[in-house]
Amino acid sequence: PTEAGLNKYDGTRVHQFVSDPWDSTSILSRVIIAIAETRDGRLLLSYNDGSVSRFDPSSGKSTHFRSSETDSTRLLVDTAYGLTEDQNGIIWTTPLNGGLQRLDPKTGEVMRFGMIGSGAEFEVGSGFVLESEDGLLYMSGTNGLLEFNPETLKFRQVSSTPTPWNARFESENQDFLWQSGGQNVVVRTHRLTGEETTFLMDTPAYDVQPDPGDGNVVWVAGPTGVTRLDTQSGSRRT
Repeated sequence: PTEAGLNKYDGTRVHQFVSDPWDSTSILSRVIIAIAETRDGRLLLSYNDGSVSRFDPSSGKSTHFRSSETDSTRLLVDTAYGLTEDQNGIIWTTPLNGGLQRLDPKTGEVMRFGMIGSGAEFEVGSGFVLESEDGLLYMSGTNGLLEFNPETLKFRQVSSTPTPWNARFESENQDFLWQSGGQNVVVRTHRLTGEETTFLMDTPAYDVQPDPGDGNVVWVAGPTGVTRLDTQSGSRRT
């Protein structure tokens, strides 16, 4: 999260974009909770009140999808911690208090799935939402990693690893996801079979990022800094 608006570094200086009450195309707040890039290079921004903006870096202008307390078909029930835009231009969010939300930018209509406390078979926790190359969505469930099919609107339990906070696809093979969840481990999961490999860490793992240039290395963020994990030997260097 940032409390200084949206900042862009062009290699020379920082450009700041802030909320302007006289400009309806400015961002909605100085406090931005999450950012995600769309396929065409625009940015999705989420705010504390549940609203989402789609920001165009080339023009500095935003389109807003605002939350509504009176219209259940409008955005959004809570702050979005996970954001992604799928191959069809649909925006998906995972809010602070759980659930998966589908926003159609053309109509502003919202559908909700797997809300915590709804009695649904699969309940979605707060955190990340990722789209695979074949159009499936992956997110943190209350009992492990979940897959969601946007065409059938059905969930599938992938694994029962304790609820992950963050996940990333491997750069070279999207069949594998790396997960971290604040424990002293990171987990590599095959999203089709659910097979898992666990790697022990010296400190809690807050986030994990596979190295784009070396398939045997992942980088893990924790309370003492960033650790380089060699997945072949299991060696760690902070």
